[in-house]
Amino acid sequence: MKTPHTDVEAVQALEDKELDELASQLPLMETWIEAVKLEIQRRLLLGRTFAYAAMRDKQATRKWSDGIDIIEVLTNYLPLEDAAPRVPLTPAKAEKILGKAKFESLTQYVLRESSGQVMGFTNPGKAIFID
Repeated sequence: MKTPHTDVEAVQALEDKELDELASQLPLMETWIEAVKLEIQRRLLLGRTFAYAAMRDKQATRKWSDGIDIIEVLTNYLPLEDAAPRVPLTPAKAEKILGKAKFESLTQYVLRESSGQVMGFTNPGKAIFID
């Protein structure tokens, strides 16, 4: 088996059998990589420094300031329907609020569409799925 590379062409040149052997090791590699990340993070939080890793703030999200009636402010610039659009509950939120029994009568209006496929790796008798 060839050594795994980050070079896409080298990976594409691997035989199916070689890729299958690598696939059997992916869950272990991912677990090990996650453990390394967590240990680096733990040490960074203790004040240690690394040349290739550092803690940084997450990207800030924006939200309206507390204590203001933002709809009133926005309607100075926009019509009410644009400033505060009405959107129906998602099926998941409606089921949570109504309970399963009441929600059952609404299932005829719910579409279930897959958002895509995930790849699964099999251990003998057991599938491991990754997102």
